[in-house]
Amino acid sequence: MNYVEELDTRLEAAVRKTVDGVKGFALLFSGGLDSSLLAKICVDIGMQTTLISVYMDGSSDAKVAREAAGFFDLPHVEKVIIEDEIKEYIDLVSEAASTVNSLDISIGVPLYAALETASYTGFQLVICGQGADELFAGYQRYLKMDEIRLAQELKRDVETINIARDKAIAHSLNIDLITPFLDENVIKFGLEIPPALKIKDGVRKYILREVAKKRGLPKSIWSREKKAIQYSTGVDKKVKKIMKGV
Repeated sequence: MNYVEELDTRLEAAVRKTVDGVKGFALLFSGGLDSSLLAKICVDIGMQTTLISVYMDGSSDAKVAREAAGFFDLPHVEKVIIEDEIKEYIDLVSEAASTVNSLDISIGVPLYAALETASYTGFQLVICGQGADELFAGYQRYLKMDEIRLAQELKRDVETINIARDKAIAHSLNIDLITPFLDENVIKFGLEIPPALKIKDGVRKYILREVAKKRGLPKSIWSREKKAIQYSTGVDKKVKKIMKGV
């Protein structure tokens, strides 16, 4: 079986199913592999989307997202989170997702800011790359696992992904949040892909990078290693500091 071709086909089908008949939608865009691949699929199937990026003031994420966005002929809207806004976002996320867990809130703050920006820009449907790291071995910790354990961990992580938190945040903003990587046909096939194609020669998400190469994304995008947004933006440290009352 050609796993790259099949995964590419299923991802495109998941995106098509999402945006078929939709006049306008937004895509949460970090400039990393996952969101760039979704953007390229949208372009390839002729669907107009607006890229939404979020950064902490002074974050290097801005440079990464702007450079990647330059590859696409798509509108790009940016939201810069200033430190004084963090406390308000913590309260909004905590209320929307019914949580006081610092990790959930750290993940939720940039998500809330991005979805809020999408809403202000006039969109009610937003696509994001949630699930790609769990399905295709994107986290650093996966590198320490043998293939048997990796397969077990990926299955467990996919089954326990906290999509309810993200959907609750989206719902509070009257946003329909769509996750093509968590489409049932993508998950089913993704879990069947051999672990050796998910981490190869120390490269995480190897097969997803191959799909991106097939789609024609530049090496500067498909080869990029990127941290989770709560860490790369610096939101995680700010949230923990505020929640501890320091």
